[in-house]
Amino acid sequence: MKIDLPFVYLDQVYHIGKLTINSGMVEPRDIEKNWDFEFGLLSVSLEPEKWRQNWAGPDAQIFELRPPCGPFRFIDADQALIQQADEIRRCAINRCLLATNGNILLGTKLLYDKLNLNYPSIINLEKRSNDEQLIQASLAVLARSDQTIHGLWWSDLLSGTMRSARGGIYQSLLSTMNVNMVQQPVMIVSNSAVAESSTILDGC
Repeated sequence: MKIDLPFVYLDQVYHIGKLTINSGMVEPRDIEKNWDFEFGLLSVSLEPEKWRQNWAGPDAQIFELRPPCGPFRFIDADQALIQQADEIRRCAINRCLLATNGNILLGTKLLYDKLNLNYPSIINLEKRSNDEQLIQASLAVLARSDQTIHGLWWSDLLSGTMRSARGGIYQSLLSTMNVNMVQQPVMIVSNSAVAESSTILDGC
């Protein structure tokens, strides 16, 4: 079933922290980690310095990432949650990424395995319910069926809880990225999301 989803296009994004680079290629994370804001995807933003203090640390390096051809194509996960939460939830249950226990929505081990996260870790956010996080995490898994999608983008600052809009890039795509260490990012503003027809929920 084709549905409209919001997409954000960006020429480059920035990661502040550490990356393992061998022969010019970024190595993806190869160990499981606990649930985080980006569900295990590589965290990126357009304003990396906003994430340095009390987060990345004073010694963190800034890396500019660009895809091998064309711009990044992210699903705006916050807008998708507003517009298509019920459809994503239904598809995720049908694909065994989510399960229900009465009125409680649960992430399955399959969901965690697909994201290389420790099961059943989760973080409690004041401005985002666990159900909403689980739906967005499922969206990250479902979107992998479209190879033109690089990951998710979060435009909502959650009433100021987040330091800036941010994104997550699939670990499996990192080795294809053009990456350079930079002193300062190029100052750009995130594009507004555009609605496009998508087939990632086909077969649900």
